[in-house]
Amino acid sequence: MGTRSNIAYELPDGTVREIYCHWDGYRSYNGRILFHHYNSAELADELTRLGNISALKETVAGTIAYHRDRGKDLEIKIYANYNKWRKNGRGQRIAYIFREGCWWDCTSDRRKVKLSANNVRKDYTNV
Repeated sequence: MGTRSNIAYELPDGTVREIYCHWDGYRSYNGRILFHHYNSAELADELTRLGNISALKETVAGTIAYHRDRGKDLEIKIYANYNKWRKNGRGQRIAYIFREGCWWDCTSDRRKVKLSANNVRKDYTNV
């Protein structure tokens, strides 16, 4: 059973693109990979264009995407803005968004936590 998560990117026009990730959604794995390896708007954009993914890896090429790698339908959710995403998106318990130039953990309904080297390092293994 996977630790599911949602990964989102706020586009320059304010809309939010969201994808689903099946495996390793916890902050010490997916959060760490996002923080260290997808640390720009360009990389967040490229990642979320893949559509839903099975497993996040350190590169877009290494990430296992359902559409590109398994021939499934391309699935991407689009929200009008950040507030609509916070209210209606985040279908999984764990959710990340790249906005304002950095990654945020929006798992909590009441607050968001900016990812940092200190809060993504625990229990991480380079798998």
